[in-house]
Amino acid sequence: MIRVSVAILGAIFLWWSMAAVEAPSGTPAASGASLLAAHLKHDRGKAHDTAVPAAVRRGSPSAQKREPAQRRHPESSREEERWHSDGFRGWPGGWYPAWRWAWRRVRFLSPDGSDENNGSRRAPWRTLAAANAALRPGDTLLLLPGEYDGVIAPKVSGYEGQPIRYQAYRAGTVTLTGGAAAKKGRALIDLRNRDYIQVEGVRLEPPSGGRWIRLEQAEECYFSGIVLAGTEIGETPVVCRDVSFFRFDRIWITTWPERNDAAGTAPLWRLHQCRIGALDEIRFPDGGGVALETDSECGDLVLRNMAFIGHDACRIAPGTGGDMLIERCVFADGAAPGAALLGWSGLIFRNNLLLHTVCSETREAGTAAIYSNTLFRGGRLPSGGNNLVAPYSGSCFRRLNLRNYQLRNDSDAVDAGEAMARTVGAGAGRKVPVSHPERFYDGFGIAGERGDLVWIGRDRLPARVIYTDRAARTLTLETDAQWGDADAVTFPYHGAAPDLGAYEAGIGTTGPELVPPGIAVDTAQVL
Repeated sequence: MIRVSVAILGAIFLWWSMAAVEAPSGTPAASGASLLAAHLKHDRGKAHDTAVPAAVRRGSPSAQKREPAQRRHPESSREEERWHSDGFRGWPGGWYPAWRWAWRRVRFLSPDGSDENNGSRRAPWRTLAAANAALRPGDTLLLLPGEYDGVIAPKVSGYEGQPIRYQAYRAGTVTLTGGAAAKKGRALIDLRNRDYIQVEGVRLEPPSGGRWIRLEQAEECYFSGIVLAGTEIGETPVVCRDVSFFRFDRIWITTWPERNDAAGTAPLWRLHQCRIGALDEIRFPDGGGVALETDSECGDLVLRNMAFIGHDACRIAPGTGGDMLIERCVFADGAAPGAALLGWSGLIFRNNLLLHTVCSETREAGTAAIYSNTLFRGGRLPSGGNNLVAPYSGSCFRRLNLRNYQLRNDSDAVDAGEAMARTVGAGAGRKVPVSHPERFYDGFGIAGERGDLVWIGRDRLPARVIYTDRAARTLTLETDAQWGDADAVTFPYHGAAPDLGAYEAGIGTTGPELVPPGIAVDTAQVL
């Protein structure tokens, strides 16, 4: 009887380990809002595929509903690469063998380790090359304090719910130098045709001519708490090409490259054909040249908490494949967003500081949503939209001599703003018709991003936006709401009405940092 039971249990375990099961979501049950957000995320990703005509892209009046992207079997040459042993890039469509999620390994790397070890805490590997070859979807590599040669370039991809993670055991204690590969110009983070990769808390310091990061044909890649350092860095040390659903968060750049192209204008960071991603809190050094460059094939991008200093510091092109949110950034000492960008109907430009820069007013039909910005000693912004420009700029700030651009309580700009939109007709539910849906942000489906928190009506009912539909002119909310005709839709504010400019007096810092690192103008010198 015991032998029979053992045999049955063994057969059940063998069947379970070989069967394919659906990826766990991480929660017992998904809410209706999260399911809708996930559906819209896949919709948006498919909408920005280069094969989709411009007429059916997101925001177009003739936009059509699309089913979420599914990848159950290879449908292209790139998909077929997943199934070859030398180019395996993860199981398709969120499906994988059950034994994969039963393991979820944590592996270790140490300068005192050996590549003959198994990667455990007591027997860590020595080189990144060994880790790259051994890591599989769901694995986390903890890098113990020290310095490492080699580059981050995993042999396979992760997949949804099971990314491959490279993480410093303690932030600020791990330095990657790249070794021989970096001396030939290879980036220290080199992700080509790799998806679902995460890197956290490391310092990249390549040798002369080396580069920091290269992403190409990659999806769902996230980077956080990374320091980019070194001397004589190669031309354009950060390149992202054909990347979707990505995020860079808390990236500190300590030096400008000493090499440029023939014209001397090579950017430090370039985005080419990148869709649905966020750059948040990136610190460029106090130097010269082009800090960030995007092209017109980029779309659904978020640029937040960044400082652009000097003429031509940013080349942000109006996109043809999606929208862009630029908020809580600083443009100073001649750095300007550009009239072409500010005239693009796919732009949300809000809560930014423009200091000693030129910004031409645009009144073209279908212009961008430009609101709640502070412009000091510069040009003009479009009228309306709660922007703070002259004549208020010289006298309304709290401590201008200390580079504090928050509003004084007695400023004429306090309570001088208006609602961002009005409801169209009375109703109830989650889909709210509004007069200006283009002024609101829904997260673009990027991991870690949330849509705007808004107040609706006299009761200031708080609600979270999870999708904006410009064609239908509606906002989809995370929870049910009730509204009357022409009710105000605003962002949270203090007092009787919203204030003008990047800051809302009375509720703390809502705009850019008061003294952003890297600012080099006479009103904002770094201490």
